[in-house]
Amino acid sequence: MAAKKTKTKPKPKKKVGRPSTYDPSYCDLVRKLGATGGMAASFAAALGVNKDTIYQWGKDHAEFSDALKDAKSSGEAFYLKQAENRARNGSDVMIKFLLSAAYGYREKTDNQQEVTIKGSAADIIKQVHSAAGNAADRTDP
Repeated sequence: MAAKKTKTKPKPKKKVGRPSTYDPSYCDLVRKLGATGGMAASFAAALGVNKDTIYQWGKDHAEFSDALKDAKSSGEAFYLKQAENRARNGSDVMIKFLLSAAYGYREKTDNQQEVTIKGSAADIIKQVHSAAGNAADRTDP
């Protein structure tokens, strides 16, 4: 009689590459840096890793992905506040930037109507915020 062959379990695959240096405490640092306008490159520099590593950690760790999203949102708010402050001080460039970045405003082309905005920078910002609120009210279901 022939000997029975026993099935052996396959060996687990070995991980390739260096072990991750990820630490969950990095989430707090990323959020703090984001609140002051930090971006992926500054997160990487602060943590001593490559920017690609930051993105990979975001894919591998849900809590780090959430921290990156939070940092991006707070960084956007930080820079919009900076632009708003400059616009209030009379910077036409910042007023155009805010209109473009926050509300989709574009320069006049041949088939668009020209719009003239008069008033102080603070008045213009109030008008833009008011117009954006009214537009949101019209688009809500």
